[in-house]
Amino acid sequence: MKIKKSFLIAALLLFELCLLLAVIWGLNLEAAYLYGAMEFISVAIVVMLIYSRDNPSYKITWSIIILVFPLFGVFIYFIAGTHYLSPKFRRLIKKSKALGRRLRCQKPQIFDELRKQGNLALRQAQFILSLCDKPVHKATQAKLLLPGEKMYESMLEELLKAEKFIFIEFFIIAKGEMFNTIFNILKRKAAAGVEIRIIFDDAGSMDRMPPNFRRECARLGIKTAAFNPFIPLLNKFMDYRDHRKIVVVDGNVGFTGGINIGDEYINRIALHGHWYDGGIRLRGDAVWNFTVMFLDMWMLITNEPLNNNRYLVTERASDDGYVQPFNDSPFTGNAAEGAYMQIINTAGRYVYISTPYLIIDHEMMITLCNTSHSGIDVRIVTPHIADKSFVHAVTRGYYQQLMDSGVKIYEYTPGFIHAKMILCDDDTGVIGSVNMDYRSFYQQFEDAVWLYKNSALIEMKEEFIKIFEASALIDSSEWKKRGLHQKAAEMFLRLFAPLM
Repeated sequence: MKIKKSFLIAALLLFELCLLLAVIWGLNLEAAYLYGAMEFISVAIVVMLIYSRDNPSYKITWSIIILVFPLFGVFIYFIAGTHYLSPKFRRLIKKSKALGRRLRCQKPQIFDELRKQGNLALRQAQFILSLCDKPVHKATQAKLLLPGEKMYESMLEELLKAEKFIFIEFFIIAKGEMFNTIFNILKRKAAAGVEIRIIFDDAGSMDRMPPNFRRECARLGIKTAAFNPFIPLLNKFMDYRDHRKIVVVDGNVGFTGGINIGDEYINRIALHGHWYDGGIRLRGDAVWNFTVMFLDMWMLITNEPLNNNRYLVTERASDDGYVQPFNDSPFTGNAAEGAYMQIINTAGRYVYISTPYLIIDHEMMITLCNTSHSGIDVRIVTPHIADKSFVHAVTRGYYQQLMDSGVKIYEYTPGFIHAKMILCDDDTGVIGSVNMDYRSFYQQFEDAVWLYKNSALIEMKEEFIKIFEASALIDSSEWKKRGLHQKAAEMFLRLFAPLM
């Protein structure tokens, strides 16, 4: 019987944690003065936390852990709560940011156009450019691809057309029908001389990746890179994951969205009922942002800078509004949540949101509630069938406060909705890999596309209407009647939401 790598790593991490607890317990028994010193250190760390730039919810959770368990809490905080980065990784981050600034290439006439249309859209585009160095483009055609089966079919069509290069970046690459079909195309393209590079997250793909995948890729001339190889050490850096989903073909066509390479994303297998997912296809100038994101990540992982002039957009598309693909990471100033909040704050009629997880901080909660109190129709769709029961319980723990402010909460009754979208007033929206939770907003590398006055937004509204029709609206008065044990569990789990 083959033992999963994730099980071995989890066992080793548990052993390390037990060993740490044993050492701390021994010190506590043998040296009472140490306990007193640690109490003093605990208070000092909490004071430092209060004055740090961390999210307030994050500060509260860690302050409770540290003050309730002075000795244990301090050790765990230094292992899992700080934002320490090795000097080598800091240098790579600095290098990648320099690359982003060098390649941002914002056309000033586009900002001039946005300025003439009003300051709200300009503010949003400028915010993304400032934090992510990703310009807003015209000359781009966008096509919404929902559900995931449509995105999969379109990806196959474009991969078959590749003549120069293919960039693929996913959180999960899992064996199955979807992988086999894509990989067979990649084999043929590699044999024809097409340059192929693949990035995957080591933790996300750990137990699901086909055996000998990287060895087979090397044999075919396909280059691969694993983001943040997962090792069994209690280390905060292991929590940073590459959750992005990007495909670029010849620099002219790009995809992103919620789907990974796995059969559940296209409903070839049923894990949690019907899996509703998908994304967007771009054709034209804005694909350059995806190319830069991939080049940046490749350099971050391998320290190998690539000649970006080899991957330029060569086919322009007709204008269709404004398109701004952007990335986010633990080191880019919380761009995704900021973009979401700017959109919500500027709503004049409605805001529609779909997300598999709804685990939000105080700032996002207040933003949603205040927008709803202002008479804006705010609707949020989450799954009815959970993929992780404890995360779903935390998600449901946010329902009541939102509903009390007039926010309408829907659950997608056919199964699990994994598409990550926000739409505002028919003219502004975002779609990509970003969940509305702490992990996406603060701990993971993400990507998305900001759209303004683009025809894809019409398609997005049509999809939202279908989603609402297939979902159940949660009744606030009935929701309050759920069991006391359920409410208590939600409250307890919500306390640790910033660590999930």
